Amino acid sequence: MEIVLASAGFEYWPGMQDDVLRECEALAAELPEVRILPALPWQEVQPFLAEAASTIIN
Repeated sequence: MEIVLASAGFEYWPGMQDDVLRECEALAAELPEVRILPALPWQEVQPFLAEAASTIIN
């Protein structure tokens, strides 16, 4: 499973996104079938999603 995480333009508290990204990376490190990919440049998002078996946007 490949997961792409990217920062949003808001935070509920300062440093929130960094905290969440670190936690996701730590959890993924324990799961060999999960790979966290770096954020994509906007022009690469649509082609990436077009090849995805499933997409969750939250």
